[in-house]
Amino acid sequence: MLTEYKKISYDGDILTDISKRFTIKNIETKYSRDIYFEHIIENWKSPENIAYDFYGSCDYVWLILTVNNIVDPIGDWLLQDSEIKDFIIKKYGDAMYEPHHWEKDGVLYSSKVDGAKAVSNWDYEMDKNEKKRKIRVIYPELVSLMEKEAKAMFHE
Repeated sequence: MLTEYKKISYDGDILTDISKRFTIKNIETKYSRDIYFEHIIENWKSPENIAYDFYGSCDYVWLILTVNNIVDPIGDWLLQDSEIKDFIIKKYGDAMYEPHHWEKDGVLYSSKVDGAKAVSNWDYEMDKNEKKRKIRVIYPELVSLMEKEAKAMFHE
């Protein structure tokens, strides 16, 4: 899909203009129906693996990333167990089991509140990563429509 982006001249060089972004919301509004389903990532699969599994080609990774509003495919995607553990250790060091925040009756607090439960940095990051396991996938029969709409947008 990167080939669809326009080229621009910048400081004597020809570059790909990545300032335009394809969004699924435009398509949902235009066709006013559900265009995706929810999928739970089993084990660990990359966006490319998911694209291949559902669309038969890794070339549709852009569609997986777009429908899930992922700009950073490394930081915004589900990390493997070893990766999330390394990330937490690197980010928090010895403070990994210190409170990140406190929770009481569904409300989050940045400081200790009577009756609130402390949530450690470790638990916070593990839960945040686990939420990334649930993704949206465009129905395979709509892929050609998505491709057509994206190309039209880039050629406006």
